[in-house]
Amino acid sequence: MRRSLFACSCLLATLAISVACIRPPTPATSVTHTTVTKLASVGAFDPSRSPVMPGGLTPADIKQLQAKGWKAGTTDKVNSDAYMVFRSSDTPGGFAVWRTTINPGISIIFDPKSGHAATTNCGNPTCWRWLVEIASPMKNEGVFDPTRDAIISGGLTPADRSQLEKAGWIRATTPDLRRSVEMAGPASDSPGGVLLRKFDVPKGTEYYYNPVDGRAVIVGGANATVWDWLANQRTDLEPN
Repeated sequence: MRRSLFACSCLLATLAISVACIRPPTPATSVTHTTVTKLASVGAFDPSRSPVMPGGLTPADIKQLQAKGWKAGTTDKVNSDAYMVFRSSDTPGGFAVWRTTINPGISIIFDPKSGHAATTNCGNPTCWRWLVEIASPMKNEGVFDPTRDAIISGGLTPADRSQLEKAGWIRATTPDLRRSVEMAGPASDSPGGVLLRKFDVPKGTEYYYNPVDGRAVIVGGANATVWDWLANQRTDLEPN
């Protein structure tokens, strides 16, 4: 009887070991990056914060733009979702796009045909439709071309990439054609040499993004833009 019980115990132990051996391994915990759905805000617009043109546009600058059809005006509404180009010391190319709150009474100059705009007291480029109550969307300039539309000719260098990666920026590519992406782009005929411009960004375009604050920069041109606009389809602007 004792031998039977011992044999039975051995058999059960053997079966338990066999089951343990064929049990699938516990899946590894998946790690995902923090998702930013909206670019971080720098709060109320302050012309002394990272101005593109310290001291603002000169009378000669304003006269030059008005000769090209730009119009001077003042903001007529509160907008907490105004995207604007600022100077930036921690990103290659020297510019960043930030979200800011624009209050009524801010002095601006804008082009009603293209939708380009800038604040007169610091020269920071933005879009006309975010500053006044009645305005059309900014003109789409077609497919982004890094040989023509880059802030830095040749794009990010290996040193630039290393700088961003050490600061926690992550490399990614656009999943498909991104329409109406706004970014800092060169403009030789405007004070400050840069405007907020709108392009369609092709599938597979390489970029770096900051998962904490939502900033992004195009590798091929060092153009500052917004991560959400590259990772998701735009929903905040009317179609072109």
